Amino acid sequence: MPLPAGERTVGDGGLVTNGRYVFMSTNPTIAHAAVGGVAQPQGDNWINEVDFLTGGGGSAPVFDLDANLSLNDVDRVRDSGGTLAQSGPTGIPVSRYVAAGVMSQPLVARLLQLSETYFNTNPDFITVPPTGDPGVSGGHFDFDIYYGQPCTVSSKFACKNNTHVHEYDDKFDVTGVNMLAPSLANFNILNAIPLTTTKFKILMANQKFSPAAKFLRGGLTGVAVTNYQTSAGLTMASLPTYTRASGDLQTLVLALPLDAFQSKDWAGIGDVRAGLVPTVTGCVHNNQGANVGQTGPWMNGALTIQIVKDTTLDSAVELNMPADPTLGYRLKKDATSQGNLLAQYTMFWHHPNGKCYGDAAWVPNPPQDTSSPGGSSNRAPGADDPEDGNFGTVGGVSGGGTGGGGGPSSTVVYTFADGSTVTQTTIRNADGSITVTRVYSNGTTQSFNIPPSSAGKQADVRARTGRVSWREMIRP
Repeated sequence: MPLPAGERTVGDGGLVTNGRYVFMSTNPTIAHAAVGGVAQPQGDNWINEVDFLTGGGGSAPVFDLDANLSLNDVDRVRDSGGTLAQSGPTGIPVSRYVAAGVMSQPLVARLLQLSETYFNTNPDFITVPPTGDPGVSGGHFDFDIYYGQPCTVSSKFACKNNTHVHEYDDKFDVTGVNMLAPSLANFNILNAIPLTTTKFKILMANQKFSPAAKFLRGGLTGVAVTNYQTSAGLTMASLPTYTRASGDLQTLVLALPLDAFQSKDWAGIGDVRAGLVPTVTGCVHNNQGANVGQTGPWMNGALTIQIVKDTTLDSAVELNMPADPTLGYRLKKDATSQGNLLAQYTMFWHHPNGKCYGDAAWVPNPPQDTSSPGGSSNRAPGADDPEDGNFGTVGGVSGGGTGGGGGPSSTVVYTFADGSTVTQTTIRNADGSITVTRVYSNGTTQSFNIPPSSAGKQADVRARTGRVSWREMIRP
């Protein structure tokens, strides 16, 4: 197979899996400029998957390019206009950019139906694309939680937040927020809903403005927010009811891809915009556009999750924007309707241009922000925010106590569609090494140890330990 000039393979061969030959190719001649004073690794790396008999692309996509955990025409090569997917073999991508530096050949590990691809590099030190920017590349998102004080249109701050974090992804080096195990404990939903017996439902607003975001709630299947509550005729009876009781609300996660601040046609409908809505904190907190006498989107277009009482009536809910279900639903502004609110979360790209949604100079596709991040913060014990541009460990997280040679420990249960499970327990030993034990529902047990020199930044209480780097999960 001819490779581009300067590109080569490093290491012993590759591997054959699912009828495809998988190998890494590296171009060490590619230099990357320093970003914000941070030196970048030299070299580019590509993962290649070809039919192992022909060297061709096969008949169907093999890379989940839009990270929706399924393979379809959205994952094909598109025409020069970026709209129509090419048909036939020429539309099947056989290579995908991974990271800067020099990487090993891949190793595929199978967990029942789940396959994970491992490389000996660390995403906490080499980002994708190579910008030196922690969290989501080319900018940052802010995150808020609101509870205990219903939103009112008569106050200066239409919705008063309890906690606001500027540059959340930069501070914690993550790509989303797990509201059951966040990097900052203030964002845990248990603060707003302390009782595990409290019943609630979930509403979402402004989905169209943040098309890169994925939402994982109530189970193990994540969806693009543009496909969540964006159809006409929503009724409260049609929404599932949750509690915080064990085994009920298993997941509540917002995740962004690493390139969420790029402007492109995320939804494949010709709507080119940034993947997360750009706006300014003050306009979100003031609910600019939806305050007294205003008809704009709720929270100035920020991606909004409302946790509401399970007894909320249809009469208390309305379209976020009249006649546009693609912007979701929310509680009405009157005090009675707002009385159904238990908690609210907002996420948005705090853009340095200072433009709020609705301003004359506001645009949906502003340039990315390459300025240096403001600094880092330590994650809360047991935190499980996404950090790889996907959902990370899709499962309930427990543990965090001491044990197993000096602890701490953490346990994650992976549950698959056929009911089979994998229970993974991770223990941080006193010498800094990591012990990982996996128990499969068929009775098989697997255990391995990661020495201190390999544990690095991944050696924390989260059950991610053992996934050394970039991973792609594919579920047909």
